[in-house]
Amino acid sequence: MQMKAIGAMSVEQRISVWEEIQNQFAIMEDASMRRRHPEFNDHQILVELVRARYGDELASKIVLKSSALST
Repeated sequence: MQMKAIGAMSVEQRISVWEEIQNQFAIMEDASMRRRHPEFNDHQILVELVRARYGDELASKIVLKSSALST
């Protein structure tokens, strides 16, 4: 049933649905991280979200860049 509905959509409609799902997922992921780490500021939350999605290597690069900018 759902596959028929998706199949009947135009490419633009499918992309729109996908974008909305991704946005809702990002909101939930952010809220979850903030519940787990209420002591973190926005930057620390961003680093942890990047770590969860893309791994330690990229998160470490963000930390190093932000440290270099703040000195």
